Amino acid sequence: RLPSSKLVKVSDDHKEPKSLLLGNRHQYPFIEVVIQVQRLTDSSPTPAWNKTKSTNTMKLVPIMESLPTEKTANSKKERKELFHAFDPNGNGYLSLAECDLGLISLGKKCPKPVILRAYKAACQVAQEHGQNLTEAGNDYIEFQEFRLFLVNLKKYTLLWEIFVSLDTGNDRRIDRKEFRKGIKKLEKLGVTVEDADKEFDIIDADHGGQILFEEFGDWGLQYVYPEMN
Repeated sequence: RLPSSKLVKVSDDHKEPKSLLLGNRHQYPFIEVVIQVQRLTDSSPTPAWNKTKSTNTMKLVPIMESLPTEKTANSKKERKELFHAFDPNGNGYLSLAECDLGLISLGKKCPKPVILRAYKAACQVAQEHGQNLTEAGNDYIEFQEFRLFLVNLKKYTLLWEIFVSLDTGNDRRIDRKEFRKGIKKLEKLGVTVEDADKEFDIIDADHGGQILFEEFGDWGLQYVYPEMN
C-alpha cells in the first residue's frame, strides 16, 4: 500500500486508469508493467463480442446477444479468442470462477444462478456423450464445450429475467400465487398456459410448493431459442 504522499492523479488525456496509484516507478516497478498492459489493451481492436458495455439500466438479454454462438468460421474464430481471454493460465480448461471473471471483464456480469446452470449443463453434456478430451475435463469446460456454454448463457439469461419478473417477493422462489398472477409473462417464451395450477405442479419438480430457478430453467429450456438446440 502506498502512502498518501505517493498518490498521483492521472489526467484524462492519458490512457492509464484514473485511479492508478503511480508512486515512484523505480520504487514500484510493477506499475510500469500495469501501464504498458493497459496501453496494449487500449490499442488493440475490439472484437464483436466485447463491444457491448453494461449499464445499470441495460437488460441482460441484449448484453448476452453479442456472444459468438453461430456455427460459422468467423464465429468460431471469435470463440477461440474469447476462450483464450477467459483462460489466463493457458491450460485449456475453464473453471466456473474463470468464466465468471471473464464475463465480468467484458462488462457482461450475469447472476450467479445463470452462470452456474450454464456451466453445469455444458459439463454434463460432455460427460454424458464422452466428449471430454481428458479426464480432467469432467469438471471443467474445454473448447469443444465452450459454444454450448455460451448458448446456455443466452438461454438461461432470458429464463432468469422472466423468473425474476415472476418472483415479486424477491426471495428467488415463485409460489403458486405469484405464478398465477404473472402467467402472461410466460408468453415471452412462446408458451400459452391454460391451467396455471397444473403447469405449476409440472415445473415444481420436487413438489415443495415453490418453484426454484433450477426447476424453472429445466422446464423452460425447451422453449428458449429453439434454433440453438
